[in-house]
Amino acid sequence: MKRLVAHLRDYGAAWLMGGIATSVVLASILAGEGGPFRHTTGAAVRTGDEVSNFVLFTTVPYRDLSVTTGTEFASMTDRSITSQWCYLRRDGRDGDLVPWVELASARSGASPSLNPLSSSALAALGLTSPEAARLVTTHCRFQRES
Repeated sequence: MKRLVAHLRDYGAAWLMGGIATSVVLASILAGEGGPFRHTTGAAVRTGDEVSNFVLFTTVPYRDLSVTTGTEFASMTDRSITSQWCYLRRDGRDGDLVPWVELASARSGASPSLNPLSSSALAALGLTSPEAARLVTTHCRFQRES
């Protein structure tokens, strides 16, 4: 019984947060929003000779985390930027529930704006809010249209 109480004391909050995060992601996916996976496929849809929904991912390591910037272009032939985003995640094994947070985003060629960051999400990644904000300028690879 002591082991159970100690386990719940030490890991109960993590189980609760994982359950809440899983529920939110599942609800988002079921609602058709794609959840956190909406930008991660980089899938291209071929229509004739043109490829649409072309996405370029750039990942920069930071401690035991990865900072990934996604840049979505109008198509393979039209390299105008439609949207960009930058997220931070802990590297994990396949099948692991991986903590992540979207740091910033930008529409078209606009300057990126910092997203609201929850302290619990940052704590799961071992970061403070100022550290996360600094990563937007040092590790996110937002592109400017030329």
